[in-house]
Amino acid sequence: MAPSLGAQLRDARREAGLTQYEVAEITRIRVGRLVEFEADDFSGCDTPVLARGRLDAIARAVGVDPAPLLAVYEAGHGASAPALPPIVPRGPDWGRPRTNWTRLLIGLLAVVALYPLALLLAMVLG
Repeated sequence: MAPSLGAQLRDARREAGLTQYEVAEITRIRVGRLVEFEADDFSGCDTPVLARGRLDAIARAVGVDPAPLLAVYEAGHGASAPALPPIVPRGPDWGRPRTNWTRLLIGLLAVVALYPLALLLAMVLG
């Protein structure tokens, strides 16, 4: 019988001469999560995608090919991710027209800049 995925991870780490703390530092995965993985506990990962990504990072850190480890994970935990809804392209936006904030700001600045000129002209001509 082949060793479990956790045992394979532990053996690969030991063969690389690394401690769990060193692998954690390389991969930026918490030591507790590495301990769980080596104990074949993948429940701490929210999604299979996250577990596969962490397995890949650990395998690369200890210098082994991640493909066989990922295949073992897929065999035991399901090969497919949940189906996503199809992407539907958006049609034209027939709602209210969008505000052109640049044009509005330039207009407001023009009014503020011209107001003192208008007051001056009113005093001179007035």
